[in-house]
Amino acid sequence: PCTECHQDARGRSFSALDPRCASCHLTDYQAAARRSIDHIAAGFSTRCEDCHDTWRFSPSRFLGHDACFQISRGPHAGIGCLECHTRLEGAIPGGQCDTRTAACTACHAHARSRTDREHQGVPGYQYKDRKCYECHRFALP
Repeated sequence: PCTECHQDARGRSFSALDPRCASCHLTDYQAAARRSIDHIAAGFSTRCEDCHDTWRFSPSRFLGHDACFQISRGPHAGIGCLECHTRLEGAIPGGQCDTRTAACTACHAHARSRTDREHQGVPGYQYKDRKCYECHRFALP
């Protein structure tokens, strides 16, 4: 509830608390490396509200991800980071799109022989997760 952080709710000024999440949650930000992604190494801001909301901390959102691969809506909406990535080290916000950790075949299990047949004549085709991603990005225009 709001009063957990805002002790002066009665006067409705909500001035008793620093409105920056990190003023109370800096240790959570720093400890994130042990639970999910190293926010410091990845260059995430201490503006927790950029990815998290005040009502529900998880799941978080990483809207910049849509520039690489659409996850805010569509068939991959709501999928957690480690459901698609084999690891989170090296994840960098800002649309660099080059973690090389996408694991498309973890969910999209295709027999290589069938996939090879379906992609005959497709330039650059290889039966590799990274190559799947390069053609099947589902990125926003």
